[in-house]
Amino acid sequence: MAPADATARPPRPRGALARAGTALCVVEAARLLRHPAVWVGVLLAVLPWLYEWVAGDSDAGPPVLHDADRATQANLLVLGAGALVASHLAVLRSHRHDTERLYRVLPLPRSVRAAAHLGAALPLGVLGSVLVAARMIGLAGVPDAAGRPDPAELAAGPILVVLLAAVGVLLGYLAPRAVAAGPLAVLVLATGSYALWSSTSRLRWLGPYAAEHLITPLPANLLGRPAGAHLAYLGGVTVLIGALTLVLAGAVRVAAPAAAVAGALVVVTALIQIRPVDAELTARRVAATERPASLQTCERRNVVTLCAFPDFVPWTAVWDEVVQGVLRAVPADRRAALPPLVVRQRVPATDALSGGRELPMPPVAAWHDDDLRAGRPDPVDVGTSWSPPSGILEFAAGFAQRVVSETDGDGPAGDGPGAGTGPVGGTVRLCGARGVVVGWLAARATSQATDAYRYVVSHSSGDLVLRVPGFSGGLLVGRGAVSTVSSLLALPAGEVTDRLAAGWPELTAPTTSTERAAALLGVASPAADTGAC
Repeated sequence: MAPADATARPPRPRGALARAGTALCVVEAARLLRHPAVWVGVLLAVLPWLYEWVAGDSDAGPPVLHDADRATQANLLVLGAGALVASHLAVLRSHRHDTERLYRVLPLPRSVRAAAHLGAALPLGVLGSVLVAARMIGLAGVPDAAGRPDPAELAAGPILVVLLAAVGVLLGYLAPRAVAAGPLAVLVLATGSYALWSSTSRLRWLGPYAAEHLITPLPANLLGRPAGAHLAYLGGVTVLIGALTLVLAGAVRVAAPAAAVAGALVVVTALIQIRPVDAELTARRVAATERPASLQTCERRNVVTLCAFPDFVPWTAVWDEVVQGVLRAVPADRRAALPPLVVRQRVPATDALSGGRELPMPPVAAWHDDDLRAGRPDPVDVGTSWSPPSGILEFAAGFAQRVVSETDGDGPAGDGPGAGTGPVGGTVRLCGARGVVVGWLAARATSQATDAYRYVVSHSSGDLVLRVPGFSGGLLVGRGAVSTVSSLLALPAGEVTDRLAAGWPELTAPTTSTERAAALLGVASPAADTGAC
């Protein structure tokens, strides 16, 4: 009988290694979840959301959910930075405590310990998912929330947290004694992310988070973000980093094939992401910009038909509140004589992703033809942004201008190049009494419009310019009219409404001066208009 080999390791019970590795993974996961760096990341991620919730943020408009979904990724970047530092420190713990030599007498291989550290990062992804879910549930509960979130955009944030935690583990095996490697990696990632963040190049998709520089929100089907490919890209990078870590830890035979597959996935998804915008998406953006009528949902409320892109239909209730607020102050006989009015949403989809370039000129001729084909000529224009304080006032002023022009029988007010096409068609000057009437109808439409008017006036030095978001041009209310409207807002609304009804024909006549309007409405003579009027 041959003698037993004294140097041979005793056979391990089946599954013992897996159970030991799992137990270590659970312990390390609990340590990561309790780590101060992680909780600093959580705090910095949710602080903007908590401020918005605690402060009430009454000036915020209804959210656009398909914009809010990708914004969660930016917040989770700071949680990912905390996860990177914490996981890196966890891997270096044995070096800091000089216990690495003791591990050599334990039956747990280095590769299993590396796998345990990598697995410990997964609960951080769950933590990120909880934060994202809480954020989106809160936003979806806001009245009139528009749009629909993309699951791929929502999942990218939590994956990003796991990826950065895996980077921390990899650094621990690349530089086992470099304690500063984690913070330095965070600094490098932050610098690189900022550089990609401010870029409009498709190459920004190769970073952790691809920002959009929209001049106004777009319908979801016009964004053209390769969110699914980016999610797969982040997953591939995460697996690749984990596989490289295991290779460094000695598990070459197991990890090398995984690294090859993950590397191929990263290359393929990277190529998908950086492809230029296809012709079909470009055609959809052109159609939405120039021919929106056939793409919209319309709803008639009293004498006004409200037309919106499907994602923004919930906002029609908000528009209607402003519309009814304007109409209430119009004399009853004039209101009864109003023809059917139309409010149509406009979007600069072909230029919205320009990254902050000069605002585009509206395609007035194309809109005119499109409105005629739809049987609803000369609508009141409204944008895809509803951000107080100016957004509500801008829409109220545009609608009030149309009401005034329809009730005086003299055609659209103003003499600008967009006269007859609404305020988006160019700069429509509202001077004299007409400016006073339009300004007052808009400013007292709702309480938010009143607040917006006071805010905008307090931040203006003369004439008041109100534009539809996303396009150049708009309404220009002269300085004298602005001063008169401010005086009228100090009076009881019913008193001003009665005087307005009594003097409506003269007050809406193009030749009536601001001084005469002030006299008819019982306020002091205003400041002189500037050269624009």
